[in-house]
Amino acid sequence: MDIEGLDLNKDDVVVVKDFCNMQKYQNFTKQVKQSVGNSLVPWLEQGAEIEFLKASGGGWKKGKLYLRLEFVSDEPPQSDNPESLDALRRELNTD
Repeated sequence: MDIEGLDLNKDDVVVVKDFCNMQKYQNFTKQVKQSVGNSLVPWLEQGAEIEFLKASGGGWKKGKLYLRLEFVSDEPPQSDNPESLDALRRELNTD
């Protein structure tokens, strides 16, 4: 499980207010997976306060952690016709 916008590894430390005490990121992800479905409304609406400490240094970083929902269509995306792009390139005289 990755947190978008953060580049954390398993040895980095995470604290989430009202959710978990200080623990390694790998343990945090396990706890989140076990808790899915429990008290998620605050994470979706106002976010949870979070602090993390990277093992590589840099001090504590504070912010908010939000859970996001994403719709992904079962239909394949419409691809551009490469012939029309080639025609446009010729029209613009670019290679």
